[in-house]
Amino acid sequence: MILQTVELSPNQKAAIEETLGRKLQDRENIVLCGNKLRVASVADRENAAQKMRYQLFSVAQILVLKLGGQLVRLLILQAKKRTHAVIW
Repeated sequence: MILQTVELSPNQKAAIEETLGRKLQDRENIVLCGNKLRVASVADRENAAQKMRYQLFSVAQILVLKLGGQLVRLLILQAKKRTHAVIW
């Protein structure tokens, strides 16, 4: 189950913060798995973002190969500059 901190009651939020040993952010997602609490770390969020970027690059490459679109090529180049990724 995925919860957002904005959906929690003050008592729920306090209990989760006590379990985690830190304060929750105002708009943070919390993943509950098998009755254990897990909050995504910065590294987890960055890893997920990197996976999404890779998937986006894969789709964009297919579009370039099938459509030969200049706009898609431009988007890939801009994304590579932002992420310093080497895709092809």
